[in-house]
Amino acid sequence: MGFLVEMAIVAIINSLGFILFGIKYAIFLGLLAALLNLIPYIAMLIASVFCALAALGNSNNISDVIAVVVILTVVQFFDNNLIMPKVVSSKVKINALITILGVLAGRLVAGVSGMFLSIPTF
Repeated sequence: MGFLVEMAIVAIINSLGFILFGIKYAIFLGLLAALLNLIPYIAMLIASVFCALAALGNSNNISDVIAVVVILTVVQFFDNNLIMPKVVSSKVKINALITILGVLAGRLVAGVSGMFLSIPTF
């Protein structure tokens, strides 16, 4: 449930940023970027490339493409450092120290896959 709330917040912020800069299909691109945000590590790259190509295809200004990439980067920064920890921790109710120790224990037990599976296990 926490990820859905976080995804909705990111979608709204992305869409508002795109609307503010006059990007066509702002709501669709904001929702797509928020949905792709659920993929760990590569989501920002995929969302930035797709949204930048969509902006480039609908506008002759390179400034629109730069605005899209800047908006996604800023929203991603705030999402990873402020929104995600607050929303998910309020829903999951796990201490941050326990989470870090669990990830390290998962690595010792099963390597990289253990790191990914340790949080859902807790």
